[in-house]
Amino acid sequence: MRLIFELSGEDTKLAKAEVFSLFHDYKVLFDLGMILGLEVSMDLDEGGDRDPKVEDLRLLAMTHCVSEILGESDDIKEDIIESAKKISIEKRPLSVRCRKVKDCKIRSGEVERAVGEIFYQKGFKIDLREPKIEIKIIICGERAFIARKICDCDKKFLRRNPMEMPFFYPGVLNPKLARVLVNLCGLKKGERLLDPMCGSGGILIEGVSRGLEVFGVDVRGRMVEGAFKNLRFSAFKGYNLMVGDSRNLCFKDRSMDGIVVDMPYGQSSPIIGKSARELYYRSMEEIFRIFKKRCVVVAREDLSEIAEIIGFRSIERYDQRVHRSLTRKILVLS
Repeated sequence: MRLIFELSGEDTKLAKAEVFSLFHDYKVLFDLGMILGLEVSMDLDEGGDRDPKVEDLRLLAMTHCVSEILGESDDIKEDIIESAKKISIEKRPLSVRCRKVKDCKIRSGEVERAVGEIFYQKGFKIDLREPKIEIKIIICGERAFIARKICDCDKKFLRRNPMEMPFFYPGVLNPKLARVLVNLCGLKKGERLLDPMCGSGGILIEGVSRGLEVFGVDVRGRMVEGAFKNLRFSAFKGYNLMVGDSRNLCFKDRSMDGIVVDMPYGQSSPIIGKSARELYYRSMEEIFRIFKKRCVVVAREDLSEIAEIIGFRSIERYDQRVHRSLTRKILVLS
């Protein structure tokens, strides 16, 4: 199946990495900045019912919408119309919408009406209120794609404002980034996720919202109590919290499918121990002992060298600028 992803614009590199984490096998068809095309092993049956993996697509944090590509052409009205004429899909009530990602001379309304007329002539009922099929015309640069929307990505997590939680602590990750980090782990529903420095529980909340069994550890008792309050407030189940040291965790070897951790920066989050370097190294050793599949580590400095010495294999590294004096280093490890 050929899919088109409409990405949010704040960090396209991280958004693409999040998409790639969903699939074991994929081929990049095109990369147009905020528009990404992939060929993947995923099918929808003739009745239009959703493949189970569609639920994973809905959970993408840095993607607005995912659609199946039905046709493509140059960004010329006549070419788009000819492409629409070749499309063959089941006859169900549909709507047509046009989105221009980059400026072009084509008028969206004219394209919508012209393509809608093509489907009407084919015997389709046009229903703008409750369509069973949503046809999207996406124009980007000099290319145009006709696609059938599979899903909008769920953005309920944006309502989880950390400052409105029962327990707030400065420096907490925003829910969108926490969701991205969890998604980068590539875990399936029911698998185990550990955050060994869980703080107020933001990563845990996004993990349990995806159907994972989450475990949170923090050396500070009041943070564990705060994480419990926030998880309970969010009305989620399937979480386990405990006070403990990330340098000496109580879990068995290879007992966690994935690990996501935001290491303390030494500002709002204190460094407890001899030094930041000692904390990072010994914590990474424990993480290496416990994890089975993939780890996502966030820190103020690049921990690639430490990870390599311990035995990790680095998959990717991403930089996210927070402000002038802080750039987060996001490391994906296996």
